[in-house]
Amino acid sequence: MTAEPVVLLRKPEAQGITYGRARLLLGVSGVGAWVVLATGLLLAEAPPKILGWVGTELGVNVLVLLAALLGYVALHAGFDVIGGYVLPRRYGRSTQPFGSYAAGWIRGVGLHAGLMLAVALAMLLASRGPGVPGMVIVGVAVSLLLLKWRVPLARQVGSHGPAEPSDALDEDVRVVDGRDVGFTGGIDGVFRPAGHVVPSRWVEELSADELTLAIARRRRAVETGLWERGRWISLVFTWAGLGVAAGQVEGLAGTAGGVVQFSLVFTLWSFAGLLLLPTVTRRASHAVDASLVESGTDPEALRSLLSRLDAMQDGEPSRPGWIESIFHPIPNADSRVAGEGEGEREDQGQAGAARGRPRRRVSRLAGYDTARTAAFVSLSGLGLLGRAVHCNSGRPALWVFLPLD
Repeated sequence: MTAEPVVLLRKPEAQGITYGRARLLLGVSGVGAWVVLATGLLLAEAPPKILGWVGTELGVNVLVLLAALLGYVALHAGFDVIGGYVLPRRYGRSTQPFGSYAAGWIRGVGLHAGLMLAVALAMLLASRGPGVPGMVIVGVAVSLLLLKWRVPLARQVGSHGPAEPSDALDEDVRVVDGRDVGFTGGIDGVFRPAGHVVPSRWVEELSADELTLAIARRRRAVETGLWERGRWISLVFTWAGLGVAAGQVEGLAGTAGGVVQFSLVFTLWSFAGLLLLPTVTRRASHAVDASLVESGTDPEALRSLLSRLDAMQDGEPSRPGWIESIFHPIPNADSRVAGEGEGEREDQGQAGAARGRPRRRVSRLAGYDTARTAAFVSLSGLGLLGRAVHCNSGRPALWVFLPLD
């Protein structure tokens, strides 16, 4: 199944607001709605009241969880349609008929909701056995399994084609026929890279040199240790959130109310991650760029590639600094290869002096793909924000592999 060609039906600037900014407003609205709802339900002590309504009988509690999940899907549907159908068509990013979009959305939502229900039921049963610690154990196990099975999950949820090797690329590179122009693939693996997933669109539209450089950039993220560091930061952040959420379940263990309480608290924890982790990711992106340039990559070639990849995403090459600092884990294209970047310090060491330019030390608070990995694995804590962020709202093809730079 091939991705749709990008045909600009009308110029974004003619709309008075760019595609990227429209997506950001949608993401802020969606995330904000869930945060307000979660906060309101917790302040109203809704989860304990659920226990009072339904008691402890297992079958009834299962039905309550199913009803809560259906409510989540129904409330999210409006944001999904705007983000996955209305905005892409309005800004010429898609010509997909609504029926085709709806079919893919129903498939993606059904599978995603099925995963959430499985996690919820596992937490319900675990809290009836080992107790509250069992919920944390389930969450940790699910986070690792999500990363282990990421490629097949992406294929099913996003309706992608199979990950196939290419005769023109190295054996650790797999090409995926993604349905969405924004699909970028990523680096597969849990704690060690198991391969690189790239979209067929890159193979078709990038020149051989650009494709080689795009893959080399991801390899450099691994070689510098920034990918591994980002993976650990995202998982430790997630696991800490599981512990915080479990600490708020006391007295509700073994009930649907306890699982709902866990989900709401973890959602607020995930919101904190959406505010904090983008800076960690941006620093790593700048560091990878700098490392490539220091190793001899032509800065103009790298800048040109990053501009092309940006055009396949939101097409927002520049943005105000405060907006980027809060909402964007991927640096804007105009700032790339243009200086030290965030969290870097110059050090005129021997290696740097030999090349005639300073060597850069990278902040320890820099990790490649930290923010969006955390968003993906937030499903392990029943977080409600993983598919509400601006980059993937309403786009099932991007719910498993959120866009990378």
